[in-house]
Formats: sequence, structure tokens, C-alpha cells
Amino acid sequence: MNGFSPEKIILIYIHSAVIDDIEAIYSLAYIDGGLPDFNTFKEKYYKNLNISNYEIYEIALDFRYYDSIKVKQEDSNGLLVELMVSYGKFTASTLMELKKENDIWKIVLPNSFKK
Repeated sequence: MNGFSPEKIILIYIHSAVIDDIEAIYSLAYIDGGLPDFNTFKEKYYKNLNISNYEIYEIALDFRYYDSIKVKQEDSNGLLVELMVSYGKFTASTLMELKKENDIWKIVLPNSFKK
């Protein structure tokens, strides 16, 4: 995943969530303080699937035909990427936070995934 833009990482992450590729999700996840081991992460992921990860399925459905994806805000701590879609007169957008770890952009996950 080295060399992938933050925008591509978000699209890969969303796709991975939809097809339930837990290994890819794990490799693209950033948790302040470090990721737990894979088995712990997997257990927490599926335990929280209906709560925190339901959001990613909504994003995948709502934004599958996105109009734009771009870096909205960048600072020394990471960046926010905006995904935007238009449905007729209605426009929706969502922001996702990313941080760089070992030269790879990763999606910031909620604290419930901490070790």
C-alpha cells in the first residue's frame, strides 16, 4: 500500500469492509497507541460491527457513485478526506481521518479498538 494516495486508501478500505476482508481492514487501520494483535482486533471488529462499523456500510451505499473525493484538511498530525455525492438537488459529504504510519496512509478507527 506504499505510494497509494489517501483517497485511494479510503476507497480500498470501504471496499474491504463491504466484502468483509478483515485482513485488509486490519492493515489499513490506525489506532492511536497502536493496533491490538490481529485476533483481538478481529474479535472487537465483529463485536462492534453493528455499532461502529455499520457506518462504513452506509458510507459505501450512500457514496458508491461519489462525485468527488479530495483532501479537505492537512496538518502535521494527519489529514481529513472528504467524500461527496450529489443526488439531484441534494448533496451529501462525509469526512474520514487518516494518519501516516510507516509511509502508508491509514484510517483512524475509534478508541473502542485500542489494545
